[in-house]
Amino acid sequence: MAMNELTKEKQERFWRLVAGDDMDYYEDYLLDLPEEEQRAFFMENPDFLSEFGIGVESLHLLQELSYRNILRGIKSARS
Repeated sequence: MAMNELTKEKQERFWRLVAGDDMDYYEDYLLDLPEEEQRAFFMENPDFLSEFGIGVESLHLLQELSYRNILRGIKSARS
């Protein structure tokens, strides 16, 4: 399928995947998965979200938008 055949929403999601960071990926693809599946993903990808200094032990906190926004702010301040 050519890019011009995708809906605007699908194009935006594609570019967010390409240009986004791990937190964007988490919100778009992992956030709504059951905790067991999220835990399995983190165990298979130990470097995931490492740029935010967190890991699988923070899964319950990642459910909260305010926590994710705080992590983004910290990351932004480091840059």
